[in-house]
Amino acid sequence: MVSGGSELGTVNRQSFVTNIMRNIGMSVKYLAAGMTAAALTIFASSASAATMSATFDLTGNDSLRYNNLSNALDPMTQGGLTATFKAGSTIGNITGVSNGTTGFTNIGVTLANDPHIGRYGGGAGVVNSTGDNDHQVDGSGYRDFIEVVFSQAVRLTSVDFSFFGSNDNMRWLYDANEDGKIDDGDFISFSQSSDPFTNFGGVSSKVWGIMAFDSNDEWKLRAVTAEYDVPGVPLPAAGWMLIGALGGMGALRRRQKKA
Repeated sequence: MVSGGSELGTVNRQSFVTNIMRNIGMSVKYLAAGMTAAALTIFASSASAATMSATFDLTGNDSLRYNNLSNALDPMTQGGLTATFKAGSTIGNITGVSNGTTGFTNIGVTLANDPHIGRYGGGAGVVNSTGDNDHQVDGSGYRDFIEVVFSQAVRLTSVDFSFFGSNDNMRWLYDANEDGKIDDGDFISFSQSSDPFTNFGGVSSKVWGIMAFDSNDEWKLRAVTAEYDVPGVPLPAAGWMLIGALGGMGALRRRQKKA
């Protein structure tokens, strides 16, 4: 009788221990699943890049005198993006090779020496000399344009104008040869007559230009909107700790299975 009782006690103890180990194993399983989901969430949030948008307002009142203006406005920052607006003008014809759809590639231009930029109530304009009293971006004599240099590559989504009439047009340029400025070898679009203009074909560039091409074109650049990509955030220290914990849980489960 004593012996039988010992055997029954041994069986009960073994069953008790087995149940504990089974429960521990289930807890480890569910905990590991939860931690895995958390780790995947951390990885997803850390790896994905965000697309941001920034609008630069060019309304204001600078001096109207050529000698009181400079070639560039002070840099503007919106969110994580900085833009510098510069005056540009070309002399004579602009040559290029038509791509048949959006404009001319590999253009040839002759740039004017010292155009200046200023904001005049409704937007920004360009003046080329002390005798230039047309404080707009115009195509009479010189072909004026405003060059925009961003702190990183952007996709323009909209340009807005002031004093843009029914006979006015604009052309957009970008730095196709990536030399950091609008000049020979770049791209210029066909004439566009929309205000605002929004179709830039998904092009990404750090340097853009907005030009008055024809002699009757004259307007002011009021605002520019661009979208840009923000790199994903690096995995935080807590993420690496979570991954290490997952490895430990996996090792514990393997030991339990062997037992």
